[in-house]
Amino acid sequence: MNKQMSRKLAQLIGRIPRERACLITGDRAISYEEIISQVDEFFNKYKYLKGKNVAVIATERVELAYYLPALENLARSIFLQPNGMDESVVQRFYDAANIEFVLCLNNMEVNAEIIKNKEEVNCDAGSDVIWYLATSGTTGEPKMVSYTLEALTSAVKKDVAKGE
Repeated sequence: MNKQMSRKLAQLIGRIPRERACLITGDRAISYEEIISQVDEFFNKYKYLKGKNVAVIATERVELAYYLPALENLARSIFLQPNGMDESVVQRFYDAANIEFVLCLNNMEVNAEIIKNKEEVNCDAGSDVIWYLATSGTTGEPKMVSYTLEALTSAVKKDVAKGE
């Protein structure tokens, strides 16, 4: 396993046979090997995101599958921002989650935009990343909820042999 693959999402992925397809789209199959191998590249290119609070906007789910394991090894928190959110709601969420960077994923390219500078923070590599998701709740008004990876993956089957 790559030296940067220390966080939990990457560890889960590391248990799966590397040749197995992680995600298949109409014209592309991404193996777990591809995801694991790009973690070091992403880590080195975007190491300034270490310990930062990052919003992620993706045009396709394949981009999230490809980049989130690497980002999880750097960020303190990740806000999975839906496309098309009202700007006032976005700003409220950014303020609440203390978002410092926005990563736009489009056509398998990463564009990082700084939102605000904060002093350097020492982020323990073993600490849990906070995952923020937007939900409409019962009122229809967008709300931001936070989860740990354990909560998000609690229903995931972890028997690797059955996933073929």
